[in-house]
Amino acid sequence: MLIEELEEAKYFSLKDSYETKEDGCPEVWTDYPATFTSIRVNGKSKSISHYHGCQGGEGSFVYPNSLTELESRIDEIVGTKRWIK
Repeated sequence: MLIEELEEAKYFSLKDSYETKEDGCPEVWTDYPATFTSIRVNGKSKSISHYHGCQGGEGSFVYPNSLTELESRIDEIVGTKRWIK
């Protein structure tokens, strides 16, 4: 299930970092959380550092949207909501 989500998001094609304009962030806002994801499948590994202040133009969404959606799906699949109050 999670593997399909990673494939759909093209996780292995994404950059290793989305933190600055140099990483491709259209806008960078301060004081936002970050998410770190990593996976190892069939000998392939990938890690991404994703600062949620990396905003997609006028703050319309956390850039890149496909990575943000994947992070949300990971939270849903593993049930992290039960640990958040």
